[in-house]
Amino acid sequence: MSNGEESKNFIRLRLAVATYLAKYQLWPTRARLSAVCLRDLREHALSNAEFKHLSSKLDLVVDDRAVFQVEADDGCFFNYSSGVFADGSEHNGSVVLEPHMRSKVEEWLIGRHEPEPASLSDSPLEQFQADEENDHKLQGNPKVQLNALYKTRDNINAQLTATQAIQLAQHLLQKAQIIIDNELSDATVHLWNQGSENETFYCGLTKARKGPRREKKD
Repeated sequence: MSNGEESKNFIRLRLAVATYLAKYQLWPTRARLSAVCLRDLREHALSNAEFKHLSSKLDLVVDDRAVFQVEADDGCFFNYSSGVFADGSEHNGSVVLEPHMRSKVEEWLIGRHEPEPASLSDSPLEQFQADEENDHKLQGNPKVQLNALYKTRDNINAQLTATQAIQLAQHLLQKAQIIIDNELSDATVHLWNQGSENETFYCGLTKARKGPRREKKD
């Protein structure tokens, strides 16, 4: 599996977890995962503390027939591989979160406690939204190109907190197609707007700031 495929699978895995819990806002009773999916969840998608917290709340079952299936107390489940919810609604298999599926995600990811307040300069999402408001060219970007920022737990901890990473990823996914490109420099979000120019954002240790260069598309 190429690095790009691994990165894309990681983003899908993490957002699949977030998607389920945002939709039902319930603690599931068990999760059925393939061995590879369980390994990725343990090694990449969550920190040690997050994985321990998750493991204490539900029964993790290795089942290679289920790429990602979570079952809740009320009998609802979400099978990520099939793209169909138990209530009959469809999921297209992409990593785009529907509007009604976004609440409570950050709360779950950090262990069900309130995140520390972040100032504008400390929040990549708020900084990005502020840039959007000040630059109409950044509104409604059809395509977003990421490097492997979200690929490993180490990268997440080094660049963004888990909460910041998921917030920024969700915001981007609401409006854009995600493309993984490991050739981009570390912690870079590359955006094409609807015009002929693109923007590069550099996600630093505590904030995202507008890159110094603006390039023309070929």
